[in-house]
Amino acid sequence: MEQTLGVGDRVLASPLPYLFGAPARGDVVAFAHGSTWESRTLPPSADPAVRVARFVGGLTGIGPSSRAYTVKRVIGVGGDRVGCCDASGHVVVNGHAIDEPYVYQDIDFRPGQFDCSTTPRSPRCFPTVQVPPDELLLLGDHRSNSADSLTDCRTAAPAVDCAHFVHVEQVTGKVAAKAWPPGPIG
Repeated sequence: MEQTLGVGDRVLASPLPYLFGAPARGDVVAFAHGSTWESRTLPPSADPAVRVARFVGGLTGIGPSSRAYTVKRVIGVGGDRVGCCDASGHVVVNGHAIDEPYVYQDIDFRPGQFDCSTTPRSPRCFPTVQVPPDELLLLGDHRSNSADSLTDCRTAAPAVDCAHFVHVEQVTGKVAAKAWPPGPIG
């Protein structure tokens, strides 16, 4: 998520925006890992203080916990068709190129030289996918170094089912602020 967030930043994520609605395109969300991400839990710590802090955090929702969480940006919601790229290298959602000023160090794409129609093709390209109902397609802002919903689609020969979606129930909140180090998001 660099430059929006730095490695090791701590964030405050609020569940309030999603009590009566679902995440929207462009939202930066925190989500609990499910079967589509690396691991659901963090490895146990040998430090008793860390174990106690994770236990308390898991009970209260404040501080660290033993659950694994990730922060990504919502690009597609249930029913959306998402693909990349248009002739200029933009992600396309429901037939419309989206403006993504937050993207940092995007994957190389040069129209006519290294794009979706050249050999080799740009790894920025991925086939159009349809986001299932109640699922989200999430991408990192540091596209050239992000493990996200489309990592497995950015290969020379992506599988038809290469996209990994996150169920809306895995979202724990909308990122509201950066808690540490203090400062704005982005």
